[in-house]
Amino acid sequence: MVRNSREYSIKKHFCQEYLCTLYSLRSLDRMHCSFEIIFMYTLYILRCKDNSLYTGIAKDLEKRLEMHRAGTGSKYVRAKSPFAVVYTETCKDRSSASKRESAVKKLSKIEKETLIK
Repeated sequence: MVRNSREYSIKKHFCQEYLCTLYSLRSLDRMHCSFEIIFMYTLYILRCKDNSLYTGIAKDLEKRLEMHRAGTGSKYVRAKSPFAVVYTETCKDRSSASKRESAVKKLSKIEKETLIK
């Protein structure tokens, strides 16, 4: 819990610097780095060993991929491992990520392949 505005500004600055470093933002982009990066979601498409495509969303993509690799992510990917990440797209919040995921899942495989390229 933040107790005063000075402590808040120090924590905010630290978080911004950390996020800018984490996302490898150039120094000019650091001015635009904000807390919103923390709350962004990622839409991702995986290509499984049988050449099928799996679409999902994640708040922390690396953590979600580790879950898939460990076999605890989804039954579909567990049955069709190994996989490769072939597409990612950043969404501003869970609602927009879910809507985008739904739209992508409705695409045919040919349309998804076009999106990936």
